[in-house]
Amino acid sequence: MRNIYIVLVLSLLSSCNNDNSFVINGTIDVIDNTKVYILQADQNNQHFIKDSTSVKSSQFSFKGISATPEISYIQVEGVSGGRAAIVHSE
Repeated sequence: MRNIYIVLVLSLLSSCNNDNSFVINGTIDVIDNTKVYILQADQNNQHFIKDSTSVKSSQFSFKGISATPEISYIQVEGVSGGRAAIVHSE
């Protein structure tokens, strides 16, 4: 069985101008065009896809704005049970 390792670098770019933007850069050992998803839970604790991107040369990136702190998860297409928790904060 092949191990999948996700390395995340979470950069919150809300220091001086407080615009609540964030950038998540990740490196993962999967084939190109594999989908990576940001998942969140609704009020019934059901997960839904908030955003997605594709892996290119073992790297992926998400950019966005988070008006309030949120707990999200990163999931990789084809990898069951493997999620990395991330927290967006102000």
